[in-house]
Amino acid sequence: MAEQCPQCVAWLRARLGRAAADLGARPIPRPERLLQGEQGRLGPWISVAAAAQRRPGGDGVAPACDRPLWVAPGLLGGSGAPDGRDADLARLAESAGRLAELAAADGAAAQFLGEQGAPMDAGAPRRHQAYWLQLLAEARAAIERGESDTQAPPVWPGLATDWAAHPWHALNWQRAWRQVEPEVLQR
Repeated sequence: MAEQCPQCVAWLRARLGRAAADLGARPIPRPERLLQGEQGRLGPWISVAAAAQRRPGGDGVAPACDRPLWVAPGLLGGSGAPDGRDADLARLAESAGRLAELAAADGAAAQFLGEQGAPMDAGAPRRHQAYWLQLLAEARAAIERGESDTQAPPVWPGLATDWAAHPWHALNWQRAWRQVEPEVLQR
């Protein structure tokens, strides 16, 4: 929280403009009770820290104890294309796959709450994983073909129409390009 919250507050202040004055000096109170270790329990929640992350030391996931509801802020999103801002996209893909593995025992009953949007079904982690992997593959292929990084983001078979049209898809495309470009050019 000490590293991530100030950045999120800065984004929130930028989005709110003059209305950000309502946030006050400390808009995100630090929790009084912290979980320690790889796994812990807080009320009805089990914390699975480091199970899935956007970046090293980043967001975790938490399944509810009495029902298969997984909370994965920063990893999944239920309101259009996923948000890859400030994230390592390969790590997002890996983490979404790890989340799918963790929730596999819950089967089709598993539901996921992401950063924003409605609850998602059991297939959400794998859809997010597939998106990140395909986006990175598309960027690698475009760079290898010598295309420009200013081209429109790719649309591939199976990509949800609302994801393809979402502004985050274009931002994710730029991020994917920047992350794979050094790797491709070094070969």
